[in-house]
Amino acid sequence: MKTLRLVLAAFAVIGLAACEGGGVDLNVANTDNSVDNSGGGDGGSDNPCANYTPTGSVQVVRGSFDGTNCV
Repeated sequence: MKTLRLVLAAFAVIGLAACEGGGVDLNVANTDNSVDNSGGGDGGSDNPCANYTPTGSVQVVRGSFDGTNCV
């Protein structure tokens, strides 16, 4: 019984020693990666699909919206 208590006490001491220190860095970086997807210049279109302008062109290419998905 004495040996069991000694072993349990040793595990408790080792567990507490492992929790001490640790070098934890709690400085959290505040980086704003938000994107404004409110539109604003699309002429009132209800098409939420992505668009792009091909290199050398002035015409905007946009995916078609079927009500659920963009194609």
